[in-house]
Amino acid sequence: MSAATTARAPAEPRPLSPWRRFAAAVEAFNVCAGYASGVVIIITSLIIVFEVLVRYFLQWPTDWEIEASIILLIIATFMSAAFTQLKRGHVTIEVLEHVLSPSVN
Repeated sequence: MSAATTARAPAEPRPLSPWRRFAAAVEAFNVCAGYASGVVIIITSLIIVFEVLVRYFLQWPTDWEIEASIILLIIATFMSAAFTQLKRGHVTIEVLEHVLSPSVN
């Protein structure tokens, strides 16, 4: 027999369980929310630049930019929290990691 006839066909991947599909969907949502929060921060920056330019060049004070910027930054903060947790980017207390056993961590 040749090597070609004895080679096994690759095994078909097992279907994912409903829980794994749900976890994958949540992970994909967190990634999308993380990138969307970056877009919201860019929009907020553009709003603030608009306010400065309009106030400086046109002497036209506006009253909606600050409130919109605050709301958008709060939204971006909450949208990026899950993405930060997904990437393990939160600040950790390393002292407790070294003191406690690995099973607790």
